[in-house]
Parts: sequence; structure tokens; C-alpha cells
Amino acid sequence: MRNLKARLREFLRLYEIRSRRITADRVIDDPGIDYDMNEAASFRQELEKNKHLLTPEELTVLEEADRNFFVTWEKVKDVEPETPYNRIAKAFLEDIVRLARKSISAKSST
Repeated sequence: MRNLKARLREFLRLYEIRSRRITADRVIDDPGIDYDMNEAASFRQELEKNKHLLTPEELTVLEEADRNFFVTWEKVKDVEPETPYNRIAKAFLEDIVRLARKSISAKSST
């Protein structure tokens, strides 16, 4: 259990970093961004699955990172990237936003 909590803290740290570094311009123009987006989406899925193990402070960090991704999504949702790698990155971003919105609506219904 301790290893899982440590792993979740690391995932949260990396997810938060990516939420600040992944900008709308990168999603549209950086052909290597799909790898970072894939990682961020994987981290977000794992964090959602084990959210009950996060402290209130960690949940606050998760919500802030989600907000960063929401801002990025609002800027790129109507833009069609030129390269396949950027289309993949945009799809991963959409997955993150969908999962974060689902998490928010579940939280508000409790």
C-alpha cells in the first residue's frame, strides 16, 4: 500500500508538471507531444482509479492540474492539427478533459 501511495504521488507530480508544460501551441505544432500527452493521460487514469488514496492537498493539486488542461483544451478543441502525431495528442487531451469532467460531476453529486 505504501508503494502504491508513493507511486501515486509521483504520478501526481508528473501530471501536474505536464499540465503546465503542455500548451495549446505544443498540442497543435509539436510533433513529439503525443508521447507527453499519452503519459499525462495514463497518469490521470491511474490517479482517478485511486483518488480515494489521495490527501486533500493532493486532490487540490490534481484539480489545479485539471484546470490547466481545461484551459489548453478550450484553446485547441476547434483546431485541427496538421500532423497525425498532433491529432493523437489532441485525442489524449480530450480523454484527460473527459475524465476530469466526469470526476468533477461525481464529486458534485455526492
